[in-house]
Amino acid sequence: MQLNETLLGLPIIDFFWATLVMVSLLFLVFIVILFFLIEKNRAADLRKSWQQLIAIVIYEAASADIPLQPPSALNDHLTNRRFRKYLARSLVNAEKSLSGIAASNLKVVYKQLRLDKDSTARLSSRHAHIVASAIQELSAMQISEAEPEIVSLVNHYKDIIRLEAQYGLVRLKGFQGLAFLDDLQNPISDWQQLKLLSAIGQLPLNAAHHVQCWLNSDNQSVVIFALKLIAKFQLLELHESVLLKISASSIKVQMQSLKTLERISQENTAAAVIEVYDNASDAYKMRAIRVLENIAGINELNFLLHEFYNNDNSKVRLGAARAILNCSAKGVAVLEETKKQLDEPAKTIINQAMEGHY
Repeated sequence: MQLNETLLGLPIIDFFWATLVMVSLLFLVFIVILFFLIEKNRAADLRKSWQQLIAIVIYEAASADIPLQPPSALNDHLTNRRFRKYLARSLVNAEKSLSGIAASNLKVVYKQLRLDKDSTARLSSRHAHIVASAIQELSAMQISEAEPEIVSLVNHYKDIIRLEAQYGLVRLKGFQGLAFLDDLQNPISDWQQLKLLSAIGQLPLNAAHHVQCWLNSDNQSVVIFALKLIAKFQLLELHESVLLKISASSIKVQMQSLKTLERISQENTAAAVIEVYDNASDAYKMRAIRVLENIAGINELNFLLHEFYNNDNSKVRLGAARAILNCSAKGVAVLEETKKQLDEPAKTIINQAMEGHY
C-alpha cells in the first residue's frame, strides 16, 4: 500500500488528524453541555432552598401580631446580592396578597433588612427595567423617603420608567401623589389612567380645587383624567365646569364630559346637553342620546320625539325611544299612541325599546 493512498478523498494521515479534531470538538461540546446542565441544576437547587427560607420569613411575619426579627438562617445569605434582590421581589409579591397587620409586618421586615436601600440604589441603574422594578418595590413597601427621587422620574423619556414613577407616587401618597399632573408634559394612556384611578381610595377635602386646575390643563389627557376623577368620586361642585367641556374642540374631551355628566347630572344637565346637540358631531349625538336615556325628564320629551321622528340613524332613534320611556311616567303611553301612526321599521324600533324597558 502506497503512502499517498487516500481514504474518502484525503491522504490517510490527514484523515486521521481530521477525525481526531472532530472527536475532540464533540467531546468539548459534550463537556460544555454537561457543565451547563450541572450549573442549571445547581441554580435550581439554590433557588429552591431560597424559596423555602423566604417562605418561612413570610409566614412568620404574616402570622405574627407584631413584627418579628427575621430568622437567623437569613444571615448566611444577606451578603449575596442576588439573594437580596430575590428576597425583595418575593416580599413585594407576597405583600400584594396580604392586608392589615400581615402586610405591615412584611414592610417592617423589608426595612429591617435594609432592602429599601438596595431598591433605592437601583433607581440609578442605566437599565430601564431595573429602575421600574425598583420603583415598584419602593412604592409597594411604602418607602416615603424615596419620594423625591421618584418625583424626578415622572417625565422620564422612557415610558416604562415614567409610568411606574407616576403610579408609584399615587401608591405612596394617594390623591396627593397626583401633583405631577400640574405640569405633566406627556399624555397619559387610557390604561395608565385606569391604574391611577384604581390606586386612589378617597379624596381630601380640597380635592375639587386641584381637579378644577387639571380641567384647565393644556394636556388633553390630563383633562380627560380629571373628568374621570369627577365621575368616580361624584364631585357635584364641579358640575358647571364639566358642562363647559361638552363644547370643547376635542371629541375625546366631549365624550368623557358626557359620561361624567351622566354620573353627576343635575336639573339643567339634560337641557345643556341638548343645547350643543344640533351643531355637534355624529359621535356627540350618539353619546348624548345614550346619556339622555338616563337623565332626561319631561322637559326633554319634545326634543326626543323630534329625534325619533326625524333622525335617519336607527341607533339614535332607538336611544330616543328608550329616553322617552324613561323620562316620564307617560312615556309608554306616548310611544303606544305614536306607534299607531308609524311604518313598520319605526314600530320595530319602538318594540325594541319597550322590550328593554320591561
